[in-house]
Amino acid sequence: FGNISVSGTTTISLGHDNSLQIDQLGFEPGVAYGWMESVGDVTITKGSGSSNIVANGIAADHLTINGAGSGLISIRSIDTVNGFTFDGTAMGRGGEYFSANTIWSHSGDVTFHYADGANAFIDVSGIDTQGSFILTGSSLVTGDVSIGTLSATQSVTMDFGGMSGSATFGTIFTEGEFVLDASGASNLDVKIATLLMGTGVVTLGS
Repeated sequence: FGNISVSGTTTISLGHDNSLQIDQLGFEPGVAYGWMESVGDVTITKGSGSSNIVANGIAADHLTINGAGSGLISIRSIDTVNGFTFDGTAMGRGGEYFSANTIWSHSGDVTFHYADGANAFIDVSGIDTQGSFILTGSSLVTGDVSIGTLSATQSVTMDFGGMSGSATFGTIFTEGEFVLDASGASNLDVKIATLLMGTGVVTLGS
């Protein structure tokens, strides 16, 4: 697909091995003002097989992407009014599974939710939200998380469960509380170049 302009709720569900490639979803390219009043909620659900979701940009009130199986989810730019949620509970193991250049949220949270999922592979250059950044991964076993710049005004909370692999950050900024829980991880390499926070609690495994 090329450019898809929508103002209401949009739901895209893909079959087992079906891929999706679009240029821009949510508003006309080049629109600089007023787009936040003209977008709706967007939900994209990937099939459980081997397939890709590739987009140049997605704009939404709230964007939800449900990952599954194997393959690549690559979105250059995500712009939201009320938050972004990536559900990677059913995500397979290996490779760069979710990647984005920028994720921006005007007021909502940016959440990477893994529930009882075992694998987290994230590569994002920059995240900027006026809400919170949340990574829930109490059941994680393996993964590689790389985020260049993470700015979340309200708070940053990350639970890596028993994940082995790496979690690498350039700059993390929050005016609120910073919580990093890797107490169950015995083979996780955590690197944070710069951390600016209100208050913080960091728990590492043995």
